[in-house]
Amino acid sequence: MANCTAELNINHFWINVKDENDVLQGLLSLLEVDADLTENEEQFRDDTIELGFENEAERIVKEELKDKKINDIEGFKQVARKVAEHISSQEFFGACELSFVATDTKTVVIAFATGGSQGV
Repeated sequence: MANCTAELNINHFWINVKDENDVLQGLLSLLEVDADLTENEEQFRDDTIELGFENEAERIVKEELKDKKINDIEGFKQVARKVAEHISSQEFFGACELSFVATDTKTVVIAFATGGSQGV
């Protein structure tokens, strides 16, 4: 876990990949563990608010979704992995695990575990 200092966290939710709002909210949920992406405006890119995004998380998700139409589970998983990299690439969050379980052709269950304790 390197220098992980974040508390252990797991986000667990269901997504209907045929519902645009569900997809958007699910992807945003992957980033909610990092206040620097959701609340701390001083950590946002300089033009994030000026461009009309509520926060850096929204910008990341909407930029990943740009020109993409999510209409199946594999498409969602590809975008979700790219979005999750914004957390998993940070040493602060330690070892991060993203997993998917499809329940039917349009619904997927996502679990995203981040953080842990130092020295583990």
